[in-house]
Amino acid sequence: MHDGVAMMRRGTCVYSLALGAAVPLWASLAAMDERAFNPLHALSGRWEALGPEARRAAAECRADWWEYRISADGRHVELVLTSGGETPRERYAVLHVASDRVLLFIEGERRRTEYGGPVTWWAVFDGHNRLRWRRDDWPRNTVTALEWRRCW
Repeated sequence: MHDGVAMMRRGTCVYSLALGAAVPLWASLAAMDERAFNPLHALSGRWEALGPEARRAAAECRADWWEYRISADGRHVELVLTSGGETPRERYAVLHVASDRVLLFIEGERRRTEYGGPVTWWAVFDGHNRLRWRRDDWPRNTVTALEWRRCW
């Protein structure tokens, strides 16, 4: 599996949003027309991971990307990683859609939280074209250090 996905799945590299960093997020989402923004639909498309652990430049989005495909009924998401000619896939069940995030379960996931429940992931959006991942059992406002941006 690609290092970015493995890093995300291990959940080892995280940081906490301070109130000052969270305010622009709330302001940008509040400025959007809520009827126009559906985080599940926003997830659809090609994305690249940016950050110190991504070990790649933004321009590489043309060669390597994560593509999320939403099922017609909106109950599943397929992740297709395109990297170096390989295309590994994962399938997610959509558990919940909120105003700025989507809760997903990786089908076949065997990891458990410290409370014994299955590991689930929030895709937390900062606008239509940026997101970070957060495990549901992490402290509130804690997200991955990697940031995902939509490929253009």
